[in-house]
Amino acid sequence: MEKRSFFSRLTEGGKGAPLPASKKTIPAKTHHNEKRPIDTEQCPFDVYRTENELIIKALIAGVRSEDLEISLTNDTLTIRGVRTETDTIPPHDYYYRECYFGPFSRSMILPDNGHGDTIKATLKNGILTIRIPKEERGSITISEN
Repeated sequence: MEKRSFFSRLTEGGKGAPLPASKKTIPAKTHHNEKRPIDTEQCPFDVYRTENELIIKALIAGVRSEDLEISLTNDTLTIRGVRTETDTIPPHDYYYRECYFGPFSRSMILPDNGHGDTIKATLKNGILTIRIPKEERGSITISEN
């Protein structure tokens, strides 16, 4: 039996030869149809601080602001939302399908205390920016009764 290189096996059949039916398409990933929370890789966070605030940036491409919910409970920030699919393309027409559509949720414990009542959030070009002012830290005076 003749040993053939990977390239010759890949191009088997000559130039322009049709691929066998089993090699024509690559099955699309199917996680987009599942009703499960999105993986954290699909909703990444950047968290950093400035002198006066904690800033969280989350990649939320394809989600409208009315489809987002942000909550702060104790020191845990949660972002929930729904990414809605607008196209109705039959599954067999996809070569690759990696974009996630459906509900997602992501929570994180905040590294600093902040003022929950003065949080500001903006959504621009698919990036959600959350600004949490830092609590002022200082001495506490003790009064005698």
